Amino acid sequence: MPNRNLNKPLLLLGAIALLFPYFLCGQSAPQWQFDHYDGSVGLAHDYVLCLYQDSRQILWAGTYRGLLAWDG
Repeated sequence: MPNRNLNKPLLLLGAIALLFPYFLCGQSAPQWQFDHYDGSVGLAHDYVLCLYQDSRQILWAGTYRGLLAWDG
């Protein structure tokens, strides 16, 4: 007959080992922030087709009505 007193600590250790990576990943998740910009702030069109950030940290936005450079 197996010793039940030894199984409890092993079961607890196994549960901790399985859940440990879950708690590590949850703490390192990035916090994303989204801001909505429209024509009231100078954007040529509300629908942006593409975004590009160059080496000078200028964000370029391509819209249906033209190209916008934003230095934020």
